[in-house]
Amino acid sequence: MDYFVFSYLGKPIGGSGENYGTVYDMKESCDRCGTGAKVKDVLKIKLKQTSKDLFETVDGDILISQDLYRRINDANLDVESLTKVRNQKGEVLPFYHLKTNRTLPPANIISGLKIEDQCPVCMRDGYFHDVIIGNLEKDISTKVIPLIIRYQKGIMDNYGPSDIFFSWECLGLSSRSKDNGGIIRYARPLLIVSERLKSVLENTSKKDIEFQKVGLI
Repeated sequence: MDYFVFSYLGKPIGGSGENYGTVYDMKESCDRCGTGAKVKDVLKIKLKQTSKDLFETVDGDILISQDLYRRINDANLDVESLTKVRNQKGEVLPFYHLKTNRTLPPANIISGLKIEDQCPVCMRDGYFHDVIIGNLEKDISTKVIPLIIRYQKGIMDNYGPSDIFFSWECLGLSSRSKDNGGIIRYARPLLIVSERLKSVLENTSKKDIEFQKVGLI
């Protein structure tokens, strides 16, 4: 089965995670920066009403509507047990957090991402999409360098059947303590989905999403 890196290109909606009361499981996280922290029970968010079936928060979490969740279930996809999100008051909202507990090992080959201020202990955070800066005066637009990511052939099979994975590499910077200006932040991994899940997501929103095929070596 083919796999693809999922990217959301639309405008982020709402906030989620660390600053909204979400509790994280730190068992597999980095002792220094916290990268690898996983939502323990339920993702808490701050969100105004939206009619979108799929969107990303400003904090990098992907949410899907109840209708899209139903379509994923109807397609018999293996996405484990997705849970509904809650607001800061603990009230259940009509959206699900698109996530997984399966994290792939470091990619064998990866390009299109640059590394800045990476944690020296885990070396998992600090990844950013690389771009070629344009020139407005010369009417040259900024271009995002295509992401290329490759894994050893058969690596997904080691995790059993699954239509969704997290990458080991995480976008952004993590800060586990409040020493960094009072901000606590965990870098988010890339979302890697199967061709089957890609098809369901594409039928929902073709405008705001993009997929790049994962290569095998």
